[in-house]
Amino acid sequence: MKLRGPTSRVDRTLLGVNAVLVASIALQLVFPPGPSGAAKNRIETLAELPDFGTPRSPPPGLVAFSEMVERPLFYENRRTPEPPKSVEIVVMPQELQLKLLGVAIYGGARAAVLRNLKNNQVLFLAEGQVHGGWTLESVSSTAARFSRGDELTEISLESSDQKT
Repeated sequence: MKLRGPTSRVDRTLLGVNAVLVASIALQLVFPPGPSGAAKNRIETLAELPDFGTPRSPPPGLVAFSEMVERPLFYENRRTPEPPKSVEIVVMPQELQLKLLGVAIYGGARAAVLRNLKNNQVLFLAEGQVHGGWTLESVSSTAARFSRGDELTEISLESSDQKT
């Protein structure tokens, strides 16, 4: 078999086009293209931009934002709502809710046997002891006297005649 060279005009044209393409690809690999004109302009403008890492002017003071603070954006009337008024809780002093059940006098000391009307608990208080802020001042044979600051309260012993 004998190889012949390209004889037709089409074969020679195709070989020429292929040779030009191979040569242009080889040149692009050896000498890569640089940036185009638009890309060069963009690179130059980026080089001219300031460095944002270091500010060139000081930030504005808080006075510049005073109108923004006075007229907040997210309220209908654009006014800062007034803080809620603090409600002062007044604790009313508790009344003495005790019932005198009996009196005990032993060895010169006096004590009162009392029932707490809130929880039905029986208490045994000697003179000078404190219960609910009230101090047992004195105990007589028929009553117990309590004090809290300037207040004085006396609880009398109920007799069996009064319980009808």
